[in-house]
Amino acid sequence: MKMHSSTLVLAIILSVTMLLSSARADFGPPIVYGATVDTNANTLTLTGVNFGQSPTVTLGGVLPLTVQSSSGTQIVANVPAALAPGSYLIFVKFSNFTVAVFEATVGAVGPRGPQGPAGPTGATGATGPPGASGAPGQAATIQVGTTTTLPAGSQASVSNSGTASAAILNFSIPQGSPGASSGGPHLYQAVPPAPLGAFVPIAAGIVQTQLESLSLGPGSYLVLAKAVLVNETGQVLHLVCLITTDPSNPSAEIDASDIFLVSAPNITQQVTLQGSVSLAQAGQLTFSCGGGALEALAYDTALSALAVSGIN
Repeated sequence: MKMHSSTLVLAIILSVTMLLSSARADFGPPIVYGATVDTNANTLTLTGVNFGQSPTVTLGGVLPLTVQSSSGTQIVANVPAALAPGSYLIFVKFSNFTVAVFEATVGAVGPRGPQGPAGPTGATGATGPPGASGAPGQAATIQVGTTTTLPAGSQASVSNSGTASAAILNFSIPQGSPGASSGGPHLYQAVPPAPLGAFVPIAAGIVQTQLESLSLGPGSYLVLAKAVLVNETGQVLHLVCLITTDPSNPSAEIDASDIFLVSAPNITQQVTLQGSVSLAQAGQLTFSCGGGALEALAYDTALSALAVSGIN
């Protein structure tokens, strides 16, 4: 039976060179590099060097093969049409009595074997020369983009809508949680001792006449006091107006003012006092005016007012 056309690799397992007679000085020993069998052409092709002339080829030591062609590097010989796969001794004899003997396996190429283990790591190579210096880079810039207020409890974040070298930072910031209610700011208004617009006579002498009074609890307060003064004595008067938490203690004064008030028809003068006070406990806030050290005459005041704002 004729085999299908294919090329079989003749794997050389062992190559033995036998020298039967003295070779010429200019002719080296024959060396067989490889062999292939063409089952379509029924030929055996040997490749190598120093093959010499007029070679004879014997398969298995008993079956002479017909040599079709030969050269110093290639020999082509006929093989039986149904050469069974197996291992064979190949004898090649040349005209100078040089003989090459090797064992060959004829058959299909087997499956590829598993990959062998990795070899050891090679030695580290020499350090290369330094590279050329790069061109100077562009200076980086940072700009503030947008600022977004997020609901209370949200996670704050910053994003860059620009580039790594020209950053534009956008901020997202949560608003604070509402604080506990403290009642908010309150406005406390004193009640004048006389109806608004009515005159409150100031006693003669170096004494203070109370114009307004207000009871306050512990806390911090802003105080504003105003009065419109009228002098009906016919003389220039000197008086002192003050707001205090203790009329008998000068250090308790919040604000005070010295005023010289002329006496003329329809001439009024306004006095305004203001300041701040912190009370550790409940106290009384008073607004008063009285004669100064140089004057002890009586005069009138009207339209006085005392306003206090703060958190009680």
